[in-house]
Parts: sequence; C-alpha cells; structure tokens
Amino acid sequence: MSSPSSGQFFQATAPKAVAFFCHERPDTVEARDGFGSCLPPHTHRPWRQCAGADPVPASTRRLRFSCQPCHVSIPPMKIASFITPHGFGHAARQSALLAALQKKQPELEVMLYGRSPASFFEETLTPGSWTMRELETDVGLVQIDPIKADLPASVEKLRRMYPLDNGLIRTLAKDLRNQRCSLVIADIAPMGIAAAKAAGLPVVLVENFTWDWIYQPYEREWPDFVAINHELRALYSRADYHIKTEPWCADSPDCLKTPPISRSITLGREQARQRLGVSATEKTVLITHGGTESNHHELDHLSELPDVTFVVPGATPGAPVKRDNLLLLPRKSHCYHPNLINASDVVIGKLGYSTIAEIHQAGTPFGYICRDDFRESGPLAEYVEKNMSALHIGLQEYESGEWVARLPELLALPRGGAPDQFGADIAAAHIRNILENLS
Repeated sequence: MSSPSSGQFFQATAPKAVAFFCHERPDTVEARDGFGSCLPPHTHRPWRQCAGADPVPASTRRLRFSCQPCHVSIPPMKIASFITPHGFGHAARQSALLAALQKKQPELEVMLYGRSPASFFEETLTPGSWTMRELETDVGLVQIDPIKADLPASVEKLRRMYPLDNGLIRTLAKDLRNQRCSLVIADIAPMGIAAAKAAGLPVVLVENFTWDWIYQPYEREWPDFVAINHELRALYSRADYHIKTEPWCADSPDCLKTPPISRSITLGREQARQRLGVSATEKTVLITHGGTESNHHELDHLSELPDVTFVVPGATPGAPVKRDNLLLLPRKSHCYHPNLINASDVVIGKLGYSTIAEIHQAGTPFGYICRDDFRESGPLAEYVEKNMSALHIGLQEYESGEWVARLPELLALPRGGAPDQFGADIAAAHIRNILENLS
C-alpha cells in the first residue's frame, strides 16, 4: 500500500468510522466517526497498520475535517491499575509489572487507583507518566500487626463495601473513559474489574490468590463471608484476561502463569553496601516486615551479636539512625528495598509475596516467619522451601528473640543464583500483546 499523494485524503474501512490520513504526515492518522467527531485515541492508527485504504470519494469530503499545519499525532496509550491496599506486596508487584511494560512501550501512561505509597512508583515508573487517584479499592484483612489479622473488623469493613456501590462504579467508569484508558489491570481489587466492565474496557486480573480463596476457611465461624465470597467470585469471573504469578496459591485453567514478579535490582551488591556504609566483609542482616507497621520490640535482642549489622527499614520516622550494631532506616529513604535485599547476607521477615519475589531474584538466604492463620502462608512456605535458600523461624521464636541463636546457621546457607526468567517481563509482554490486539 502506498502513502497518500499530496492533497489527498484516504480512508480505511471500519465499522461506523472513517480514518483520515494526512498527506503532510503520512505516518499519522486520525479516526473520526461519520459526523466528523474524533473517536477515542485507541482508534488512531499508524499508516502502515491500516490495510485496504482507498481515496475518499468527493461526497465524503463535506465532513468538517481538513488537513491543518499542526496535524494530529497518535496520542500515548493509557492504562489504569486498581491495587488492593492489603500490605505493600501488591503495589510492589504492580510497580514491577508497569515498569517492565514501560520498557517495552516507553510512551505508556498509567492511572493508579488505590492507597499505596507513591514512593513505590516514584522508584520505578517513568517520571511524569503516571497519576495516582487515592481510593479505597479493596479491604483484604484489617491487620492488628504484621502477623495478626482482626477478623471482626475485617467483616465490618467488607459489609460496608459489598455489594459495590453502583454510583461509585459509574463514576469510576466515567473517569476511565474521560482519561481515555484502553485497558484496566486489577491486582487483586475486584472494584477495578467492575469499573472496567462498566466502562466497556478489557480488564486483566493479576494475582497469586483471590480474596474469595482467602476468606473461604472463615465461612463457618463468620457466615457473612458466604455472601461476600459469592459476590467476589462473580466479580473475578468477569475479568477478560488472567495472569497468575508464582508462588500462586490455587491453580486455574486458561491463564498465563509466570515466575515471581519483582522490582528490578538497580545496584550491584558492592555498590549497595557502600551506600549503606557497610564494608564488603561485614555480616549484614536485613529485618523486614513487608512495609507494615511494627513496634520493633524484637530489636532488643540484637545487641547480643555485635559483629553483625542489622538493617531495619521503617524503624525510624526521620533520618537514618546508626545505633551500635543497628542501622534504622525511615520508610521513605534513598534505600530501595530490592537493593537492600541484594546487599544483605540474610533476610529475616514474614512470608509475603513481594518479599519472596525480591529475595528469589537476589538469591539471598531467607529466615522466614509464617502466619498460621492466613491461608496464603502454606503455599508460600512450600515454594520457599522448594526453590530458595531458607530456614523457618517460628513466630514465638522470633518474638522472644530466640532466633538470634540460629543466626550462624542462617549465615552459613548458600546464596542462590539469579533466576533464568523474570515474571515481570513475561507478564508485560503478554499485556503488550493484548494492547496491540486492541489497536
């Protein structure tokens, strides 16, 4: 197919649409309906992607459209992501996935819906490419502390949220259309699925578990979960595409399955240690709670090992504090969590998705703590034992400080190698293919 000659308009056949090609900018195209109104950006096409273009007949030239000096170019594609606020693991996973997608499609813009810290996205996404809409997208479980959940409070919040408010969903759908989003990702917030379907947009569910699976064991003691789970299953079933990420909790047919999705390491081990002020030979242990609040009473026992430096993110409200063998970091610091993991000889922390994914990427030995009352813990522990250099630490053992006596055993564990495949790249390639098929 040749480019249009000077002074000509061409049209590509499409249902209820006419695509006009500019002779001065043959690489661009503007899609308009039969009355000359501009259609949404995802209907705009590069010249070479449009087949079967024919000269526009004279009868069509009466449309209110002409070739002007500053012609319409193809706008950047925009997608939306609805993120559950339960912990920070889902925000970390979306941050990694969206960053990988922007590497494949640099002009991509992102609308984020949720209450995740902006720092997760400042560290990974292209500056100026994303906007955050603060919104309670999901409930998950109300946490008493990093380990214990408050089920009565969780039930109360879930009662208030479900069924989802139709007025809110209409408002969100209008926002998605006004922002000209082409696709929605839901991790694992059902609200994103409902809003996407109301807006007439395709939606991708990204998960290693869904909330109905987590809540199922509570149904006998808390009957309200029966109706809630019925609502959640109906919402999850409406997703057009499904990505399941290791370590997943329940198998599903007809979905893309990927290795763990983690934010990329950006500093080498030696560089990261230099930034922390830790020497190359100094034994360093990272204690992490996955971003949830903790009173850090477990730090009282760490002075028993003066030859080991313990790095604790989120343990101080202001500037970093060095106290004896403790390095206490604020939640917002220059120390990017994947680099902290890479710099450490051992990581101590509760089982959580992003913690596991980032440790798996770095190969750092892991002393892990289980949440016995949380259904996800079993599959996560099974994955860690099978695929990582790890040692289980009991909850009472951790809280009492007895685990410190086992630190030599943890420090003796071998470091793992880098993974062969990265889940973020695989998931991003899949979503990019979806976007291309929408074009």
